[in-house]
Amino acid sequence: MCKKFGGYFEKYLLLPHIRSKSSGTLATEKAFQRRFWRYLEGIAFEGTELEVNRSDAEKYIQHMGESSLQANTIRTAIGILGTFYQEAVRQDWMLKNPFSRLDPPRPVEEPHTILSVKQMKKLLVVPDLTTVNGFRDRVVLELLYSCGLRRSEVSQVKASDFQEGYGSIRVIGKGQKEAVIPVGKMAAHFAAFYCDNVWPRINRDDREELFLSCYTGAPLNDYQVYRIVKEAGVQCGFKETITPHTFRYSIATHLDEEGVDIRYIQEFLRHEDLSTTSRYITQGFHRLQAIHHNTHPREKS
Repeated sequence: MCKKFGGYFEKYLLLPHIRSKSSGTLATEKAFQRRFWRYLEGIAFEGTELEVNRSDAEKYIQHMGESSLQANTIRTAIGILGTFYQEAVRQDWMLKNPFSRLDPPRPVEEPHTILSVKQMKKLLVVPDLTTVNGFRDRVVLELLYSCGLRRSEVSQVKASDFQEGYGSIRVIGKGQKEAVIPVGKMAAHFAAFYCDNVWPRINRDDREELFLSCYTGAPLNDYQVYRIVKEAGVQCGFKETITPHTFRYSIATHLDEEGVDIRYIQEFLRHEDLSTTSRYITQGFHRLQAIHHNTHPREKS
């Protein structure tokens, strides 16, 4: 962190309700804070981060726009900085939140990659089951698709989280909310074999986490989970970058295509707002619509 800035952000990170955030969320907050501090250093800002006022905040937003950052990135930056400063006000570290009620750029609905069922089946069988790494990666992919887990949730899975003979799994999601999610038969089969035969071979330090590095024995972090998924997509020859979130969008689309009620999909993906689930499904429709326009014989003629 920058020497001049970050002292109060360190205090912010020690607050109990902030410490309960997921590692991925905190990593994102830290990255956007550091970017802001670099800007303040670049303009030779005098004072601590708590001496930033509304005019300084507006100039930073203008600076981000001139730096060709995407609108959604700028919106995220405003939200993260606003959250920190709002907490600073609550803690009586300062009087006003300089990022309060600023006008962010309009959000841009970015298309997400959605795999068909056939493509998903192709992706799942990429890992080499004759290797420890490969079997571990296969279980990761199976659970992502079967349970719609987020990558931060995958990195925290413990063997003890499985219930009912691997028929369900307990996860701690966003906001430390606990949920029990059904596990499909295929995913349960691979998870059971992995727990009984593979995991003990790499669990040299008697850890609780299920997915470990075969080299260090440490639990996989969020980025390593992302790499497993991305590399599987590359090996499949997919042009689009495949991420853990691709699974959640694909699952929503597949369930919707099977006629599953949207409220069940919302519960399964653990969305607080139904509009979020609706957006996932809309993405799937737009993809189907594009395929129809590009391939249907009547459209081509």
